[in-house]
Amino acid sequence: MALRQGNVVLDLGCGTGYLSSVLAERVGPLGRVVGVDPNKKRLHVANEKYGHVENLHFVFGSSTNFPSGPYDVIFANQVMQWIEDKESAFKYVYQNLKVGGTFAFLCPADPANRILELLNPTVSESLFYCSCEEYESLALVCDFEVEHKSIETVTHKFENVDKYITWALATMDVDPLQIDPETMYDVKKRIEVPELKWKKIQFILKYKH
Repeated sequence: MALRQGNVVLDLGCGTGYLSSVLAERVGPLGRVVGVDPNKKRLHVANEKYGHVENLHFVFGSSTNFPSGPYDVIFANQVMQWIEDKESAFKYVYQNLKVGGTFAFLCPADPANRILELLNPTVSESLFYCSCEEYESLALVCDFEVEHKSIETVTHKFENVDKYITWALATMDVDPLQIDPETMYDVKKRIEVPELKWKKIQFILKYKH
């Protein structure tokens, strides 16, 4: 995904703000980045860490409720699997892009991250996976032009099981102290290798008209 100095960018599902800060550096002082997240606790952390960055602003919002554009780029990293009504999200993103603007996202293709369900059996109720073909069809329905699409298997290795669990809990916004000790003990016993293998979907979509 190419970013230029002076671009106006929306980081959809910005979490605690690290990626937003990287994007802000890429677009430079003439550009602007808006980080949006539906979780106020994560936004509080983002503001504490990166609130001093002059061309970066964090706001509470969602995939169908964020500050109106137009944006040069809307980026969503590891977000689409949490969105149930993807068509509404795609349409709202399209409405808020500049002509020729870019919607780029990456996300998992399937529930390969079994550790999430081990830690919280109800998490599957909040995850909505799509195949690469389903995302492409949805993009075309919403008038996007597909500039790039790919799916590949990637592996993330963690130093130890504890760090793997800490990462997994952060993706669900769950405090480790909220997990029952017996559950935590059982999860640690069942995870023999602290690594995550998953199928990564990537898309770069363009505002066509």
